[in-house]
Amino acid sequence: MPPKPKPERASYIGSQIEQFEQQQQALTENLNFQKIELIERSRIQDLTYNGHTMHNRISYSKLVFLELVESIKEISKNGGGICGTGLLNPIMLRRNGSRLEIIHGRNRLDALIYMNSENVPCVVCDNISDELARYMRTSENINRDNLNPFDETLSILEYIQISCGFTNLDAVKSFINKIKNFSTGKISTLSNEEILLNGNVSAVLKKIGKYDITTFANRLSILNLNEKLVQAIKDERIDYTRAKIINSKLKDEEKIIKIIDYVEKNKLSSKKLSEYIEEEFLMTNKNKKDEEVFSFINDIKDVRKKISSIKDKEKQAFVNEKMLEIEKLYSLIKEQIN
Repeated sequence: MPPKPKPERASYIGSQIEQFEQQQQALTENLNFQKIELIERSRIQDLTYNGHTMHNRISYSKLVFLELVESIKEISKNGGGICGTGLLNPIMLRRNGSRLEIIHGRNRLDALIYMNSENVPCVVCDNISDELARYMRTSENINRDNLNPFDETLSILEYIQISCGFTNLDAVKSFINKIKNFSTGKISTLSNEEILLNGNVSAVLKKIGKYDITTFANRLSILNLNEKLVQAIKDERIDYTRAKIINSKLKDEEKIIKIIDYVEKNKLSSKKLSEYIEEEFLMTNKNKKDEEVFSFINDIKDVRKKISSIKDKEKQAFVNEKMLEIEKLYSLIKEQIN
C-alpha cells in the first residue's frame, strides 16, 4: 500500500495576513494626504465587530498614564501639538455608518478626556471592514514595547483568532492546549484538519517572533490568575513569575493583597517569596498548635512573674489560687492527650 500523502499546509493564513498587511500599508500611505479634523470627544465611540463592541485589550499602569497626561499638558502649554491639543499624532477613527469608531489612540484619547479637552485631533478613514479594523488594532498592540504580559497574551490570542479564522478566543485557547498535550504525549493523534491548523497557528507565532506554540500554551496560565494579581501586573507592581507563585499558593484575596504590597516593597526573589509565603501564611496545623501551646505556656509564666508585684494581698491571693487551678487543669489535659 503506498504511503499516505502528507497534507499540504493551508494557504489561508499566508494570504489572509498578506491581504491585511497590504490594505493597512495602503491606508497608512494615504494618511499623509488625509485631513486632520477636530472631533468632539463625545462623538468618538468604541470599535465594533459584527455589531458587538470590541474593547481595547491594552491597559496601562496608573503611573504611565499620568506621565502621558503630564507630557500632553506640557506640550500644549504654549499651543504645541496638533491644533494646540498637545498630541503629536492624530487618533485614527473609521466611519461605520453614522458612527465614528476608534482604531488607534485609545490611551491618548483617555488622556485628553482626563484633561477635560473637548476636541480631539483625528483622521477619519472610510471603507475599513470589521476584519481589517480588528487586525490593525491587534497588530499594533502586539508590537508595543511596553505591553504587560497579560495584555500581550490576550492580544496574541486575538491575532491568532483573526488570522486563522477561529470563531472566538476560547476556541484558540482550547486548540493551543490540545497541541501542547499532543507534543507532550498526552494525546496521540491529530486530525488532518488539526495538523493544517497547527501549521497555520505556528506560522502566526513565528511571524510575531516571541513564542512557539508550546511555550505560548504555558503562557496561557496568566489568564487564570486572581484579578488582584492581574491588576498588580498591569500596574507594574509585580512581575508574572512572582504572580504565578502567589497564585499557586494563596487563594484568600486579603492575603494576596498583603503579599503584593510586601513583594513590591521588599523586592523578594522567587525563592525568598516562596519561603515567605510558607512561613507567614501556610504553617501546618501541627506548627500552629505547637505555636499556640508555646504562647499559652509563656503567658502562664508571665502571669506568675507578675503575681508577686500585686500590692493588694486579697487580689494577689485570688490570682495565685486561680493560677494553681489553671496549672492543675493544664496538667490533667496533658495527661489525657499524651
